[in-house]
Amino acid sequence: MDPINVSCIRWIPKNFCKSSMFYSYYDRIDDNNSLDQSSMVENGVNSDKYMYMPLDNEITNGKLLENNLAKEKGINEEWNYLNDGDLSDSCPSIEESDRVLVVGSNYEDYSSLEIVLYNVDSCGLETHHEIPLNGYPLAMELLPRQNLGVLACIGTYTPDITIWDIYDVDLLEPLAVLSTYNGKHKERKDRNCGIISLDYERNYLCAGSEDHNVYMWDLQKQEIFNTIRHHNDKVQIVKWHNNDPNILISAAFDNKLVVNDIRNNVKVGEMTLSSDVECAIWYNSTDSLLVGFENGSIKCYDLRVMGNENVWSVDNNKKACTSLALKSNVLVSSSLSGTVNIYSLDPNSNTCPEPKKIYKKKLGAGPIFASSASIDDEYIFAFGCEVIVIADLLSFDKFRQMIQ
Repeated sequence: MDPINVSCIRWIPKNFCKSSMFYSYYDRIDDNNSLDQSSMVENGVNSDKYMYMPLDNEITNGKLLENNLAKEKGINEEWNYLNDGDLSDSCPSIEESDRVLVVGSNYEDYSSLEIVLYNVDSCGLETHHEIPLNGYPLAMELLPRQNLGVLACIGTYTPDITIWDIYDVDLLEPLAVLSTYNGKHKERKDRNCGIISLDYERNYLCAGSEDHNVYMWDLQKQEIFNTIRHHNDKVQIVKWHNNDPNILISAAFDNKLVVNDIRNNVKVGEMTLSSDVECAIWYNSTDSLLVGFENGSIKCYDLRVMGNENVWSVDNNKKACTSLALKSNVLVSSSLSGTVNIYSLDPNSNTCPEPKKIYKKKLGAGPIFASSASIDDEYIFAFGCEVIVIADLLSFDKFRQMIQ
C-alpha cells in the first residue's frame, strides 16, 4: 500500500551503516548483555561529542542512560564508525552500494517510520522494515550514538517527542518519551501543543511547539532546562547557531525570527519576516541563514547584522517553499507545486552568494514536503512527496552540462 504522503526524510551516513546493522528481538535476547557500556568511551573518543544508549530495555521511567550528542556540522569528521561484530547478522544484510533512509510515511489510517534502502548502482528502492508511530510525523532529527548507530527523534501533533532505535526490526515502543506536558498545566490537553520542529547541539535538543514555545532538553538529565516564550504563534523553525552553541534561532508563524541567548534566556535580536516561514538551513559554516517562505520565496539573512533587510531574495515558486537542501555549491529547493529548483552558488565567495538558477524539474509525484541531500554521494537527493523520490542530479543532462 502506497502512503498518502511522506512528511519527513533523512539519509543515514555510511559511517553508521554496515552489512549487519539491523537486528531482531531474538538477536537482542541472545546478546542482551554483550554490549559493554564502558567500552563506548575507550579508544580515545571524546565522550562529550556522542550520545550513548543501550540496545536492550534497561531504561527506567523513560530515562536514557548517558546521552551526549555529536554535532551534525562536520558530520563526516565527528560521527564515529560502527564496529563490525557488535550486531547480529541474522537480519538481511545491506550491500556496499546501499544507502539507508529514515522516512516518516503517512497512510489513510496510520503513520510509520520506514527504514528504506536505496541502491546507488541499480537505483532500486525498498522498505527494509517499518516502525508504527502514534501520530503524524511533523519533525524528525537523527541522534548519533558512538559505535551503536543513530536514533530517530520524532515530533507529532502530541506534546511528546519519541525516540526510536531504527536498527531494531521488531520495535513497537519508543526507547524514550520526552513530554512537554508535565501534568501541572491541565489546559495543555485542550489546546494545540504538537512538536513541529527539532534540532540538537551536542547533548541539547530543542523543540518548536504549536503552543508558541521553544523547549530545550538536557538529554543527559532527561529534563527541560529552558523554555523560550518569545513568539505569538506556532514555532516552525528552531536552529542552533553554526558557530556559537549558546545561540538559538527560532522563527514562527508570527512572522518573527528571533535570536535567543540561552545562557540568560534573553532575546538578543529580532527581525520581521515578509511571510510565514516554512524552512531554513545554514549556509555552510557562516552566519548566513537561508529561509524558505510560504509565498514561495527564498531569502538570505546575515545574523551578524540584525534588521529586517535580507542579503538577497529569490522568487523561487508561486507555492510554498517547503524544504531546502545544500550540497557543495548546489542549493535545491522544493515546493508544494511539486517542483524542485536547482541553484548554483559561487564557491569562491566568503559570504553567502546570490544563487543562480540552473535547472527546474517537475517530479510528478505530487506536493513535496521534505528533502535531504545524501552525505556520501555527490548530487543524490531524496524527496518526500506522495511517494519517495530519489534524484541523481547528474542524470539530468542539462544540469550535468551546466556544472562542467
